[in-house]
Amino acid sequence: MTGPARPEPSAVSPVAAGPAHLPHPHHIRIRIEESQP
Repeated sequence: MTGPARPEPSAVSPVAAGPAHLPHPHHIRIRIEESQP
């Protein structure tokens, strides 16, 4: 989904990938519950 005529979305991609890449607390809690019996 890369557009050469749209440099703006490209700049927003890394910014959104930052917080989005980090695991959410809710997801972490679910993973912990699944790991533990």
